[in-house]
Amino acid sequence: MKEKQFNTCNKKLHIVPEVSTINRWARLVVNATFLLFTSILLTQCGPKPFSKVLRPLINSTNPVKLGPYKENIKDVTEHKLIKIPVAGAPDAGLIIYTSNTSTDQLKPILFLVHGGGWMMGTANQLGPFSKLLASEGFVIASLEYSLSPEYKYPTPIQQSAAAIAYIQTHAKEYGADPTKFFIGGNSAGAQISGQLGAMITNDAFEKQVGIAIEMPVAHLKGIILYSGPYNMETVGKNNFPGFRKYVWGYTGQKKYERYARIDELSVVKNVTSDYPATYMTTGDADPLEPQTYELEAILKSKGVEVTTRYWTGSNKKLPHDYNFNLETDAGQTAFKDVVNFINAKSLIN
Repeated sequence: MKEKQFNTCNKKLHIVPEVSTINRWARLVVNATFLLFTSILLTQCGPKPFSKVLRPLINSTNPVKLGPYKENIKDVTEHKLIKIPVAGAPDAGLIIYTSNTSTDQLKPILFLVHGGGWMMGTANQLGPFSKLLASEGFVIASLEYSLSPEYKYPTPIQQSAAAIAYIQTHAKEYGADPTKFFIGGNSAGAQISGQLGAMITNDAFEKQVGIAIEMPVAHLKGIILYSGPYNMETVGKNNFPGFRKYVWGYTGQKKYERYARIDELSVVKNVTSDYPATYMTTGDADPLEPQTYELEAILKSKGVEVTTRYWTGSNKKLPHDYNFNLETDAGQTAFKDVVNFINAKSLIN
């Protein structure tokens, strides 16, 4: 029987994969070894070995389950990856999804940012979800950004700014209306999306970050946030697995609270009354659930229109990024929420 080898920091750990073929006691040993491996990975390794182990595992998974919507995506085109030059950073990647249904009316466009702790994930992983949204009459522009720890903050913000400028210029080539622009993302992508919304609507904050986003404020109709971290002062208390490692990789500082620019990552600190209408959701079993409540309270205190979908007290035990599982009623509800949100906010001039 062959063994799999995993690098844990500078050591190799051997785990027998076919646990179904070994006896009960051996299975217990395998499970205990795996727990030890996970513990070492989470507590003793730095971001680089941490990402080298987890990234191929996470990036090979398919987080989206379309359930009853599988047939809906057949009439959607996935356009070839566009590479957009970025000054002082690697090219931004952009995958655009459009419905093949012909119409003379320009469609709303959603700039979608994937999650993965700023360290993992790809735009392609959200491809089925992007196609499903496109089938509803939207144009989806999904960002492929450079990952940490190889590329640190503010690289994804630089790449986002370049991608948004490209979309504003070329939107009509894809049947999209640049004046009906939405930004959304999940997990770390939600943090990036929330920050972009703050930069576009808060000139002082945009100058603080030092990256200009070339889009009129009036074009930004809404922000869509799935299960994100929004306050770097409080998120550590939420005990999200591996979170400190993720922020360490993104900022380059182990004690990220001491990072000179850490407040730029806290959406709650940089929103104003000009922040756009926002939709947010999170699962009742997501450790980051309190972060959504916190941002909601701040936005409402500024007079910002907020639409939320919580499952607190439902005992559904919905995990982080539950919204991508459309085999569940909850996932379907969240999807319909977003479709309705984009349609409603697109009507506002």
